[in-house]
Amino acid sequence: MQPVANTTSVATGMDDPADSFHEYDNKIAQIARSGYPEMARLRQVTGVGELIALTYVLTLEDPQRFRRNRDVGGYLGLRPKRRDSGASRPPLRITKEGDVYLRMLLFRRSLDILVLMFGTRHSQCRQAGQRRDNQIHSRRSDCRRRRRRGALCCRTAI
Repeated sequence: MQPVANTTSVATGMDDPADSFHEYDNKIAQIARSGYPEMARLRQVTGVGELIALTYVLTLEDPQRFRRNRDVGGYLGLRPKRRDSGASRPPLRITKEGDVYLRMLLFRRSLDILVLMFGTRHSQCRQAGQRRDNQIHSRRSDCRRRRRRGALCCRTAI
């Protein structure tokens, strides 16, 4: 019988992930304090941390190139698509043009802020979406079961 390998030597060679996260957080804070003083104004907004502020500053580069503050949302792809048809203007999803990473950070943080304000992540809209996803997954699994049964019937018939 082969002896079981000693896993403690393997485990000691790996760093704790929490330590590496703290190291990266400290590096981001150091970069923010030393090179980008405009981040201090962004961090005054509730829910905006160093990572979001630094990503925002680096993405926009020169904020003076935007005539109005509202132009920044369009630059990041946070404006609705437009499809005018006569007198109707149907509501469409956002364009999703621009920096994907910053848009993702802003979206996730906005969800966290909504949870803090309303105390739950389970809104009626989210629950309806989850029910729809469950129905789709159950249909897919039913379809898979039928395919397996059909293949089994074909094998037994041959």
